[in-house]
Amino acid sequence: MKEEVAAAVCLIGRLVRRGGRLEPEFVERFCSALEDALRARYGGHWYPERPSRGQAYRCIRLNGHQRADPTLLTACRKSGVPYADLALPREITVWVDPAEVCCRYSERSYAFTVVRFDTVLDREEAAQHMERATLHAAGDVSPSKVGSSPSSSSDENSEKMDCASPRGQSRCTWNRSSPTPAMPMFQVSFRELLLLP
Repeated sequence: MKEEVAAAVCLIGRLVRRGGRLEPEFVERFCSALEDALRARYGGHWYPERPSRGQAYRCIRLNGHQRADPTLLTACRKSGVPYADLALPREITVWVDPAEVCCRYSERSYAFTVVRFDTVLDREEAAQHMERATLHAAGDVSPSKVGSSPSSSSDENSEKMDCASPRGQSRCTWNRSSPTPAMPMFQVSFRELLLLP
């Protein structure tokens, strides 16, 4: 659970930093409080043998019906950061599951994999991957660009996401037979990735 929570915190922290309303020390303070809040919340709801069990409970969600996620509010309260200063996208969903973190930046978009813990990336690859995931979560790139390297063409990497049924399956899977580079285990700390440009 530690790595998955750290990945979710890194993604949200990068989105907060991208919003530009908080100084780096306040982003770090918020991220630390968010990490503690998520670990406390997910403690009794973590099922590595059945990752889809409890997905709804482990979901961080903002949309027109839920403008503030309770876990984000808890982290704001503990860190002293005003919720409005997070400047998060209006609609975003982050699923934190055993061995996988997925995200959807709009209720009408495809979900995409932020990280899966079955591939190893070095520091530079991890930084590029997290930047692409952050841009996608902010709605700045299409799903087909998230898993691609900066030099690959969209034709070579035109995979489509499948937001599969949460029952018995991962919510985020790639409709493609070869492994995607969008499934890394980072050899660097998520705190380090949070601070990278």
